[in-house]
Amino acid sequence: MGRLQQAPDVVKIARDLNLASADPVKAILDHCRTRVASWVTGFKGHLTLQRFHQLIDNQLNLHHIVVKNDQELDDLIREQTGRGEAIFETLKDEFAGGTEAITFKLRKADVGMRQHLAVIDGRGQRAARVFFGKRHEGSHLLCLSPVQLSFVFRRTHATTNAAEERLMDRIGGELAFYPPL
Repeated sequence: MGRLQQAPDVVKIARDLNLASADPVKAILDHCRTRVASWVTGFKGHLTLQRFHQLIDNQLNLHHIVVKNDQELDDLIREQTGRGEAIFETLKDEFAGGTEAITFKLRKADVGMRQHLAVIDGRGQRAARVFFGKRHEGSHLLCLSPVQLSFVFRRTHATTNAAEERLMDRIGGELAFYPPL
């Protein structure tokens, strides 16, 4: 983890979140844990792991779509570009280039729609990573400062081992199997 603590992307995330610490990884993890714990504390009712994940998605204004075949991918692209979300035209190329999941901030979210849409590639061998992909994408939103929440999209590559992605994997791992539950 020493290299991760010194990685410029990780240091920048900590700085953007106004987290001053000699250990930016720990500071970011603690930041995420604190945010999530505050949501859990405010939850009324019995909290199961499924409800926990729904709570996080609600708080992050995030909806997940898993595409399981090429037809579903084509339909999603057609639907979203038809709504004026032109960025979805790049989705096939993103997935073909190694992206496993991508989160878009919808520019034209209709009433009742979530502001962020995470598209997870669940086709073929990637199907085994769908559950974790959902948690990983939420981790990116959990670590964004208010200014950064204005982003258009973020991608997760299967082969990329960038420091930011490794950090999101750590956060996503905690969210996937939230220890207090």
